[in-house]
Amino acid sequence: MQSPKTEHGSFKEASNSALMFQLQPLSNDQTALAEAPMIRAAGKLLDYLVEHQTIGLTQTKAFQRKFVLWAAETFQCRAMISNATSRLARS
Repeated sequence: MQSPKTEHGSFKEASNSALMFQLQPLSNDQTALAEAPMIRAAGKLLDYLVEHQTIGLTQTKAFQRKFVLWAAETFQCRAMISNATSRLARS
């Protein structure tokens, strides 16, 4: 039986008879990389680090609030924004 193929890789039989998805390598100039959410998020985080030099941790090694608020707004995470602002109001 021939393994099914997709645009990004193919399935192959692993040693335990299960199918394993094998990714095809991408070159760095692939347009798909520029639009990938993880790549865009990493770029935003690196931009933040260039501007602020650090993320900043509390004494208990948690992220500082200003970074959490930036991340929540930047990545448009309403749950993080709501949680962070309610904690700020309590302190």
